[in-house]
Amino acid sequence: MTIRKATILGAGVMGSQIAALLVNNGVKVQLLDIAIDDANPNKLSKQGYDSIVNPKKSQLYDATFEGNLTYGNFTEDLNEMSDSDIFIEAVKEDLKIKQDLWKQVASVAKKEAILATNTSGIPINLIAQGLPEDAQQRFIGLHFFNPPRYMKLVEIIPADNTKPEIVEELKSFAEDVLGKGVVLANDVTAFVANRTGIHTLADIMYRAEKCGYSITETDALTGKVIGRPMGTYALRDLVGNDVGSFVIQGLLQDPGEADYFNVSKRILKLVENGYLGNKTKKGFYKKEKGKRLVINPETLNYSALEKPKLPILDDLGKKLEKNLAIIFEDQSKEGIFLWETLRNVFVYAARNVPLATDEFIDIDRAMVWGFNWRQGPFQLWDSMGFERVKKRILEEGYELPEWILERDNGFYTEDMHLENVTPISELITDHVWDRDSSSLNVVGEQLLFKIQTKYNVLDDELVR
Repeated sequence: MTIRKATILGAGVMGSQIAALLVNNGVKVQLLDIAIDDANPNKLSKQGYDSIVNPKKSQLYDATFEGNLTYGNFTEDLNEMSDSDIFIEAVKEDLKIKQDLWKQVASVAKKEAILATNTSGIPINLIAQGLPEDAQQRFIGLHFFNPPRYMKLVEIIPADNTKPEIVEELKSFAEDVLGKGVVLANDVTAFVANRTGIHTLADIMYRAEKCGYSITETDALTGKVIGRPMGTYALRDLVGNDVGSFVIQGLLQDPGEADYFNVSKRILKLVENGYLGNKTKKGFYKKEKGKRLVINPETLNYSALEKPKLPILDDLGKKLEKNLAIIFEDQSKEGIFLWETLRNVFVYAARNVPLATDEFIDIDRAMVWGFNWRQGPFQLWDSMGFERVKKRILEEGYELPEWILERDNGFYTEDMHLENVTPISELITDHVWDRDSSSLNVVGEQLLFKIQTKYNVLDDELVR
């Protein structure tokens, strides 16, 4: 089936952005939300529509695409048979709300329509409960990462009764039409990326508190020097301190997860006092008069940032593999902290194959595409040295699954890639130059010029 028309259920921030993504890729979209005002039943969906087509900050590539976007409400637009090829739900993370809505949708959706929920954590099988058998066979999780226009990752989570052909149709649509990178996940709490990402955030924050590291020291240690786009506390502000805590509480309901999660006292205090991060304009950090300030988690007062003075930071630079080698050998307090950060990621990622996903490469894809890590857990493990890392983990008393114990030569072979196409770096036959601002390389009989400045700006080196 070719997906030509979609109905998006929920016109909030996420639903609206998903709608814009589909419209930009040639799909006709109907954007619906609940009718909260009898006099203006389309109030919420119109707000979502306006955020998409706003001429000052349009989410559409071209203003003419507006013709492929309409809006309405659940009451009036889900009361007769629909011709939509796919329904994508992005309403409040409340099981009953989702179940009631899907029963309404199932009564009007055509028999071949795909029924997809964008839930970030509620089990897909629970949401599908109570639906007719034929609807359950077309029901599936489709988890976009925020903002969906820019984030490559999409997790597809089949329910127990989902037909294999629905999985393949949706995977093809996400990859070939929307241009996304797909990870197939099992129906476990937080799926793959959030499960792995929230684990390492919680682990770092808990151990940082025990070690007495400040917020800025922790972020300096756990950001770019280990291949992550920002430090732990900065990322928690971006994700939302309440959101991360919600995911952790969901994971802790599974007895099998309890040994892998500890709760930070700092995060609990901030959430209790409404310091939820960027969305409340105050969290571990905030901006005031153009300056970035950091919180004192004891007093909840803010002060100017101070550059962390940790000796190991003088040795760690931009080259990730060199940093990993230093971390493995360094026996200072900070070196041990960083080793334990990576070790705990390795152990938890290993546990989640095949619990969360069937292939280890999909955990790496999830973290690179969904959290913007430079390398995923198993790539990092290989880069640090497979055998010596495995040996040290076992010597320190941690268990590894049989599938890793049986391996001798690491995870990746030369022909394995995260992408489904050959990386351009492997097609380069010669280098003309490689500078901070740009590189010029030979690819076959052609030259490939690449701008390498931040945000691709034209700096003095490029224009002189």
